[in-house]
Amino acid sequence: MSSFLIPILAAVVSAPADDGIHDIRSLVAAIEALQRPIEDFRCEFEGAVVYKGALAEEWKAYIDENGLFETFGGVFVWKREGEMFADILHNIGGDANAASEKIMIRPQERVFEHHNHPGGRSIGNVDIRNLDGIRISGYKTPASFFLIDDLKAIRDKNDRATTVTDEEVDGRPLKVLTVFMVFKGTDLPDRLFERYWIDLHRNGHAVRRESYLVAPLSGRSDITLKSFKIGTEDVWMPVAAVSKTHIEDDAKGLSIYTEEPTVLVTMSVIDRTMEFNKHPGPDVFTSKYKPGTPISDHLKNLQYKYGQDKLKPQPTRSEIEAMLDSQLAKAETQKNELVAAPFSEGFNWWAWSVSGLGAAVVASLAALWMQRRAG
Repeated sequence: MSSFLIPILAAVVSAPADDGIHDIRSLVAAIEALQRPIEDFRCEFEGAVVYKGALAEEWKAYIDENGLFETFGGVFVWKREGEMFADILHNIGGDANAASEKIMIRPQERVFEHHNHPGGRSIGNVDIRNLDGIRISGYKTPASFFLIDDLKAIRDKNDRATTVTDEEVDGRPLKVLTVFMVFKGTDLPDRLFERYWIDLHRNGHAVRRESYLVAPLSGRSDITLKSFKIGTEDVWMPVAAVSKTHIEDDAKGLSIYTEEPTVLVTMSVIDRTMEFNKHPGPDVFTSKYKPGTPISDHLKNLQYKYGQDKLKPQPTRSEIEAMLDSQLAKAETQKNELVAAPFSEGFNWWAWSVSGLGAAVVASLAALWMQRRAG
């Protein structure tokens, strides 16, 4: 362990607790030290979005009698260096509106990659951009309550000012990180932006977060922690969150505070799916086809596959027949794998798209075969 981390850990575990940790850099350093046993983790998760009040009235065609607007679930993978993968299925208003979403983050490349495939459409969307400025916790994944990457991003921003204070909540001593927006080059005062309540006695995880886009409050998340074993160590992890939004638009279209929440989002890690330190490789956080490939399911897979299997200029009939047999066998294998794939393996949308590949390539090769025979 480095000599830099020793005094930080000593401050966390000795009495008086947390002495000397009153700025964001020492706070983040302490959290990183406390979370050192977590090299990576994988889990499955599920959640729901409920609309209330005026928002429920506006979207009444898409919600049920309880205000349920959306259910979602998927697989989440995280590594200490900040790599992240999420494979999510969203369902809005019934099975016909199911949509898939993939998120990949590669911090070493400063890349954020987002794939969105809306339900009922054969064309999806891909957004690949610089990671800077992306708020990872804003997506419906466990990154919304596993917040070390958010805290590191706040530490590194030059348009944020922070304070760190001590507070006791329900008998537990917590650190409170308060974040202000700074409007550099103007006469505008710093503006309260958000707060995090952090438990340094439970591996430095946040147990509450509040945002203040409008006064006195725009949103609050309450986070549940659970203890796990990593080797011989007991390690706390966030496993659930209840998030409430307290904003609606007034008659002029301006956002205002509402005492009752307008949006309720619940999310939780599915029991017995949390796994630690499996050391996923770079392929987990990388697309299986190159950016720029057509997004249509059949087109993107056809182009990807033709990059691997190319016909000779003058193929013989036996070569074409062998190629067809190979493609049919592959398609049958992929179909069987999809049928047998358990839910615990997550929503393998890449496998689904590859299943379309078999039919598309076989059909194309068959047409070419007929053309050759006719010629």
